[in-house]
Amino acid sequence: MKKNCKIVQLYDLRIDGLAPTMMSRLAPGIVTGSAAPTFSWKINCGIQRACRIIVASTPEQLQTAPDLWDSFWIRTRDSLAIRYEGKRLHSCNHLFFKVFVEMEDGETAESEIGEFTVGLLSSSDWTAKWITADGFEHIAPAPAPYFRRCFEVRLGMKQALLFSSARGLLELTLNGKRIDEHDFLPGWSHFPREIQYTAYDVTGFIRPG
Repeated sequence: MKKNCKIVQLYDLRIDGLAPTMMSRLAPGIVTGSAAPTFSWKINCGIQRACRIIVASTPEQLQTAPDLWDSFWIRTRDSLAIRYEGKRLHSCNHLFFKVFVEMEDGETAESEIGEFTVGLLSSSDWTAKWITADGFEHIAPAPAPYFRRCFEVRLGMKQALLFSSARGLLELTLNGKRIDEHDFLPGWSHFPREIQYTAYDVTGFIRPG
């Protein structure tokens, strides 16, 4: 199969099906709830012969000596859901990664540096308590309760993560901006057995003060 392009490029990188933040452009960060996330990508042309994935705790280590995972070259045409097999990941780890591919004609290409965060992996990581409105009656069409809290952010903050859940539906705003445009979060489940949660990297929503 001949290539119909001059330069091989990787695009649409995914971590557990989610689009990660790429360091070349500003975008909301993603949080995965898996201790062994999967990596996926697409190639604009040609046939992949092998791939290599590296993961590190800093961009500098990623470029010199990846401290968490170096898959080395894997001979495969697969580019979907390649499982992480590196060192153990922990809750709230912020990670950087890069994907390399080798094509059947020997040409190689690499992705931009991407980044993502690991969510809360254990129930013991949850330290927040449920909040509710005093005297609120769950009878439609009563308006939903509104909760607000102010907090101070000091200079030097590097990253801010927000984990939220509800026995029902919720809508989150931070500094007057809605965090997620999706409705019906965090999703329905059988509450006595399981309650889902959503996770966000909200660093870009916060300002010192």
